[in-house]
Amino acid sequence: MAGRTWGQFNAERLDSDCWSFARTKDIGHDRSEVREVLVCHNLDWMDPAIREDWEELSCVVMVRRQTLLAAGKTRSETCYHISSLKEVKAPEMLGYIRGHWAIENCCHWVLDAIYREDHNQTRDRAAAKNLATLRRIALNTHNLVRPEGDNPKRPKSLPKRELRATLDPTYLEKLLSLV
Repeated sequence: MAGRTWGQFNAERLDSDCWSFARTKDIGHDRSEVREVLVCHNLDWMDPAIREDWEELSCVVMVRRQTLLAAGKTRSETCYHISSLKEVKAPEMLGYIRGHWAIENCCHWVLDAIYREDHNQTRDRAAAKNLATLRRIALNTHNLVRPEGDNPKRPKSLPKRELRATLDPTYLEKLLSLV
């Protein structure tokens, strides 16, 4: 495969008992991204000693992302995964992988954008760990503090909802299901 893109290969020619392939293309946020996933279901080629190190290893996954950025620059990344999921085809595997990163990105975005974790300059390790723990506790409240329907009088941004919960004990009790 060296020097050739997967798009040049005919996915229909792959033995469906051993391989599965999926390709998606997304356009948004001033970029175009193509994701290609190749899943190897037959691991007979792998050294048995290596396979024994991974209990219930079922497949090996290769994900390639090619991104065309707004400035005309391209970025290419290849990631490898192993999985114990049996008989999972490439489109479903891609959904699992993207779902995992969506959760990761959402949590880190809130920690950085709302709680400004990346700007923390605490030098003492114990204090930094304690502050990180407090931010994660606050992140858990992020799931509690959700907008209330379509009421235009209610604040929609997380910081405003948290401020309201701080200032209004009735609202806080309602969030915590105490009322």
